[in-house]
Amino acid sequence: MVPSYLLFPVSHVNIEHLFTELGVFVDKLHSDHTIKSFDCSNSDLNDFLFDDALLYTKYRSYITYIIGNENETIAYYSLANDSLRLSPQNDEELLEQLMPIIEEAPDEYVSDMINSASFPAVKIGRLAVNHKYQKLGIGTFILNAIIDSFIGENKTGCQFITVESINTPGINHFYQRNGFNYLTIADHVSSVRQMYKCLLPYIVT
Repeated sequence: MVPSYLLFPVSHVNIEHLFTELGVFVDKLHSDHTIKSFDCSNSDLNDFLFDDALLYTKYRSYITYIIGNENETIAYYSLANDSLRLSPQNDEELLEQLMPIIEEAPDEYVSDMINSASFPAVKIGRLAVNHKYQKLGIGTFILNAIIDSFIGENKTGCQFITVESINTPGINHFYQRNGFNYLTIADHVSSVRQMYKCLLPYIVT
């Protein structure tokens, strides 16, 4: 039988229903976790999950979350605390992103914020989807879930989401399509691009 999610275009795929159909659970990676089969067609992202994720979790560099079922890993993502530091290359873009709160917040707070050297953030160190389930909207669903968690019941201050995007056109475009901006042009030939997304528009309504 053909899985139902393959019968509809991406715009019609309901991720929650898809996860129910697949028997999906979300689990924080831990020392006795058995990582099921996974291939996202990117060797760096595959290798991190199988070779590095447990070590990074042990020493609290990143905390990795597994989305999967009894048979396979469907996706994973890794999070860490971060601080978004300003530089001449990104001040103008950041100020534009901060306009919603500049227009609403008291002058004293706005002054402190504009003169701040850094902003509280959370970093997406890795995010990958099994190649069997790509182009269904799962990556965007995960991003939105992360955003919701940090504008809702977050336990620490967080005004931005940052990401180290593996520098390929497809991955960079994925983050741009989901509202991320390049932090600087200085890393355009590097293996990863630093990108960010401002959460203040979600908070200021």
